[in-house]
Amino acid sequence: MAIANNFFNGRPTFLNDFANGQTLDNRITFLRSGAATYYDGKSSALAEQNILLQSNNFYTTWGLTNTSVSQNVSDPSGTSNNAWTLTCGTTSSAIKNIYQTQGLGIATYTISAYLQAGTINFATLTSTNSLGNSSYAAVTVNLTSGSVAIGTPVAFGSYSSPSATITQVGSTSWYRITLSFTTTAGVYAYNYIGQSNSATPSLNTNGQPNAYVGATTDTILVYGAQLEQRSTATAYNQTTTTAINNFIPTLQSAPVNTPRFDFNPVTGESLGLLVEGSSTNLCTYSNGIGGTGWTNSAIAYTASANIAPDGTQTASLLAPSATSAQHVTYGTAINTSSSTVYTLSCYVKSAGLRYICLAFTRSSGDVLHALSNFDLQTGTAGTAITSGNVTYTTSASSNIVAVGNGWYRCALTFAVAAGGYPANPFIIATNTLTASTTFPTISGDGINGYYVWGMQFEATQNSGASSALTSFIATTSASVTRAAEYPTVTATNFSTFFNNSQGTWYVEAQGGYYNGSVCDVFNVMNASSSALQRVSAQDTSTTSKVVGFTTGTVALSSTSNATVNGVGVSNKLAYTYTNSALVVSELGVTPLSSATNNSLPTATQMTIGNYQGSSGWLNGHIKKLAYYPTAMTGANLQALTGS
Repeated sequence: MAIANNFFNGRPTFLNDFANGQTLDNRITFLRSGAATYYDGKSSALAEQNILLQSNNFYTTWGLTNTSVSQNVSDPSGTSNNAWTLTCGTTSSAIKNIYQTQGLGIATYTISAYLQAGTINFATLTSTNSLGNSSYAAVTVNLTSGSVAIGTPVAFGSYSSPSATITQVGSTSWYRITLSFTTTAGVYAYNYIGQSNSATPSLNTNGQPNAYVGATTDTILVYGAQLEQRSTATAYNQTTTTAINNFIPTLQSAPVNTPRFDFNPVTGESLGLLVEGSSTNLCTYSNGIGGTGWTNSAIAYTASANIAPDGTQTASLLAPSATSAQHVTYGTAINTSSSTVYTLSCYVKSAGLRYICLAFTRSSGDVLHALSNFDLQTGTAGTAITSGNVTYTTSASSNIVAVGNGWYRCALTFAVAAGGYPANPFIIATNTLTASTTFPTISGDGINGYYVWGMQFEATQNSGASSALTSFIATTSASVTRAAEYPTVTATNFSTFFNNSQGTWYVEAQGGYYNGSVCDVFNVMNASSSALQRVSAQDTSTTSKVVGFTTGTVALSSTSNATVNGVGVSNKLAYTYTNSALVVSELGVTPLSSATNNSLPTATQMTIGNYQGSSGWLNGHIKKLAYYPTAMTGANLQALTGS
């Protein structure tokens, strides 16, 4: 069949191209009593940044003042010959430092470096205006064993609001020093890492310790310098010949009664109108994983270590400690209910380790509900398993979705059969994609690990659904519920386009799960809100369904296509109804039909993305929804859905 020769020439009376237009037909009323998250396809935030070049090659691009450098010591992670020894190059009274120049605008910046005492114990971190004139920000650090301390940061001239931190790297003798400041005018800056002969040196007009007599045996150890435009340091990012300026697509929050036109954050594809039912994140402190409300075992936890998927610096770093152990972080126990499907999800990014495990189990270890490993390098979900009380958890599945800049949303779904035992959400360090019924024992280094954010634990809204995963809901000390969405068309807004005796619907949509009775794209209803026509996006994992009713009897019986895309993938479906037949085609396949001789009941309204406005939410996207007041031929339907 030549599809191009069978396109219908009529015009729709109700046309919603949600994917391309990102607007609702003004006849649609949209209600949602709270905010909800989504990707808008355009908003992003600065993520990893390091505008210093050759950030760990102090022999190239860096200037040396009375200093020699040699890459001959182990770095904070233990990698041999990857950190540098800075050695005093003169016995005369002189300033000793390394430096790199950068143009800085009017903004807030943070410069940082990893330092360790050598034969001397003091160092100074400085950013200074190349014009001098006492315009700089500086801080001196005391690295003396047992007396490690950060000095009082100072700022003058075009620099203001200085602050500084010192953080030990695991149990090593390395410390990360940060100096934050605001430039009140554009400057061409010299950024210095220098030796000092005191914890409180007098500084010259460039913010450097005044010249002093040193020895050619004076050394200090340095690794990983970074300069970024933000008020606090993020994880170190090594540069070579170019700066790093990464951006992350950011989750947005749609206000009350505002529809969400969602996008794939990685490809930029417009997914259309997102419609979800109410859901509750039962996991508290969702965005501070490893901190308040969480327990760490053999895990080094760093708060606000990186930029999270919502664009804020709230992602935690979880690094397995430098020991062979079971390295886990788990949250507060959550009660579960019998005969319910749950999904545990978390946003994760590798911070040096490739594999991670999500699990829902008792912290006491006596009941393991489900777990799955994930590969953060290839974006692959391993096979989910259940164990422990196997009569409690009957099945499990997992999936992983990229959300940009190396972040993934990992999800573990499982069905509770009976018992309703409380259990805890777990993050477990692992070194394989193959899950085990016992927690793995691996060796960490206290540095490499995972960035984590946005833990969510939610129950399905529809009995028997294959997944409970919905858009992210942030929590603090208590669970939080996202309100359901209600797109409707009623009264004259409906009657102005709908033909009760015959017509054709076209939809392009994807469901967030499959279920034998719900996951609806839309319902056409009578005045008493009884469904007359329904389209189910995912009737099963491989079928969708169109159902038509007359008053009191099923006059247009179920008609489904068995060649549809799976959950989460958009399908094109069109059907025609008359008082004699229901004809449907999906993805260009040969139309299926169901005959009837009954007259059609009167339709007065419709709901979009749910079943009768009370259940069966799509939890997915509608790219396009169109209605033609004329019955098309089977060939027309096949052409429409096959294009």
